[in-house]
Amino acid sequence: MRRAWAVALVLVVLVVLGGALLAPSVSLAQEATLHGGGMDLKFPHHENEIAQSEAATGKTFVNYWMHNGFVRVDDEKMSKSLGNFFTVREILKRYRAEEVRYFILASHYRSPLNYSHENLDNSKAALARLYTTLRGIKQATGQNAPVCETYNEAFHKAMDDDFVIKTVMRLSGTRYDPKVVQAFLTAHPKMRGAEPVAVEA
Repeated sequence: MRRAWAVALVLVVLVVLGGALLAPSVSLAQEATLHGGGMDLKFPHHENEIAQSEAATGKTFVNYWMHNGFVRVDDEKMSKSLGNFFTVREILKRYRAEEVRYFILASHYRSPLNYSHENLDNSKAALARLYTTLRGIKQATGQNAPVCETYNEAFHKAMDDDFVIKTVMRLSGTRYDPKVVQAFLTAHPKMRGAEPVAVEA
């Protein structure tokens, strides 16, 4: 079954990237840049794909592979048999989409993702703090937060380092500190006499 699954996916890639089927010869116009899936697909599924495609074309199949960690629910493996299976539609009844995205981005893609209401609530609060900070900066300066070149460099460095998005979210490289931002907002002339902006670490 898995071998047939691998053949089907390889054919899709060959058609999309090469515009040709396996007759009489296969021409792969370009390699796939990125291919991914769960950690459990590395062997034998993805290895089968590599073997089949490269045997047929003589060319590299994929340049970069990304395998994500498993989703866990309250520190248990998510599965229908355990009754802890849920859909995105169900999650979105309780949380906004951007809060769910923030929660997912807070973990590295290769790490297990532990779903729990507590973790989602923490992400919701963290996102609210971020928005509060950005709103406070705009109130104090009359403009949106400026693009910092140091941060830009840190962002690209983190993306090039296996998509370490958590580093970006913590704004390392600029040593972002909510207390420093709070001090700036409080001290700024336009903020004098105003209520302090609630920004927590």
